[in-house]
Amino acid sequence: MHDPILHATLYHTMGVPKYARYIYEYLTTAICEKPKTKQRMIILESQQYRVLGKQLYKTGPDGNLRLCVPEDCYLEVLSHAHASAGSGHFSVHTTSKMVLYSGLWWPTLVMDCQETV
Repeated sequence: MHDPILHATLYHTMGVPKYARYIYEYLTTAICEKPKTKQRMIILESQQYRVLGKQLYKTGPDGNLRLCVPEDCYLEVLSHAHASAGSGHFSVHTTSKMVLYSGLWWPTLVMDCQETV
């Protein structure tokens, strides 16, 4: 039987984002090849993430999983959230919330919204 979570997203990204590659590698192999001083931090940080299929998701403060967006997709996502037919040229705050509500995430989302909006 197929896992329904894998087919529930409207988004499909290619590859693992560079900012989270070390987390993806740890979650998929259980091996952390970083120095001992960084291993504990990586293990703790990885607890906020899940790998479903070959895609990385981050658990938000609300408990929802959000797809980690690769760097080369930021502008396209922000353009759709801010200026597509269903949007209304919203503010930085509203645009970033729309991206999060859509089930997407990346670490510089709010700063990127400020630059784009």
